Amino acid sequence: MDGMHRLVKAVLEQRDSVPAIRFPATPEADYVNVAADDLPYPDEEV
Repeated sequence: MDGMHRLVKAVLEQRDSVPAIRFPATPEADYVNVAADDLPYPDEEV
């Protein structure tokens, strides 16, 4: 649910597994086909 960054981190840390849970039902997406600039999140320096 929370993204590929968890998998990438596990690979970089040379781990063999990634802890996970299985949801009983997949929740609906909050936003679909919305440009990143149109999402209601504050601007942050990255």
